[in-house]
Amino acid sequence: MATKPGASTSIRTGKRGGGPGRPENLRPPWKKGEAPNPSGRAKRKPITDEIKAQLEQACRAGPAGRTNLQAGVQKLMDQFVGGEPHAQKLVLEYVEGPPTQRIDFRGEVERLADEYGMPFDELYQRTLRVLEGSKAS
Repeated sequence: MATKPGASTSIRTGKRGGGPGRPENLRPPWKKGEAPNPSGRAKRKPITDEIKAQLEQACRAGPAGRTNLQAGVQKLMDQFVGGEPHAQKLVLEYVEGPPTQRIDFRGEVERLADEYGMPFDELYQRTLRVLEGSKAS
């Protein structure tokens, strides 16, 4: 097989490509704890950034001196007081957090008690103790 003059060939196979590479093109590995870009790619949130900028601007409607954020919160509170359900839900979830959901696991405990031949009350009480312990963590 004829090769062009100056073309690199693999030392092992004598064929072009797939070789170990040219030493002058290889750089030493990074030192331990060193990275080319330690903080990683910049995290950009263009929509969020623009919304925040708009919220900080002076409001064009209503009394002077208010920001868009203040005007928006006032509008939300007016809707909340006016009894609009979506506003009430949103405000309450921000203030109190979403409501917790109660889970009834008696049926599963009953099934496991039957499967393992244990008294239901004993297994249920043990399950409650385990769950209460996990809440404390």
